[in-house]
Amino acid sequence: MRGLEFITPNGYGHILKDILEGVDLQYQWAMTEAFILWGGDSSDSIPDDDCVFQPDEFVKFIGMEDYYPVFIILKAFPLDSTIVELNDFNEYEKSDCQLVIIIADGVYVNLYCKNRDNILTINENAHKLGCRNIEIVTAENDGRTGFHV
Repeated sequence: MRGLEFITPNGYGHILKDILEGVDLQYQWAMTEAFILWGGDSSDSIPDDDCVFQPDEFVKFIGMEDYYPVFIILKAFPLDSTIVELNDFNEYEKSDCQLVIIIADGVYVNLYCKNRDNILTINENAHKLGCRNIEIVTAENDGRTGFHV
């Protein structure tokens, strides 16, 4: 089991907070690509691409006002590890990175996670949120060739 893929309901909200509910967020979160539409006036708080959030900053970021992640790539690394570039699953598998979240076109989510319990928690969250086409990603059905949007 590599992770999950699913389609979220289309619209503004707190999708990252909602899908990660119940998952330990005590990581360095590297955001390597992002275009996010915010529901209110928070232009001063929009981070640039290639930023790193510490755990408290990440929790604040995903819980801010309603947002729509047109596209985003997030990678969770242990607090004591070095953040490295990851271009595909093979690099991810060999790295310290524990979780990768890729959202494209605002609704298509690909998620890779090394912790089986977290995959199951996120799977349950996706069902509760009314996500569609929820599938467990394995080596046999993983169609993603790279970690990009």
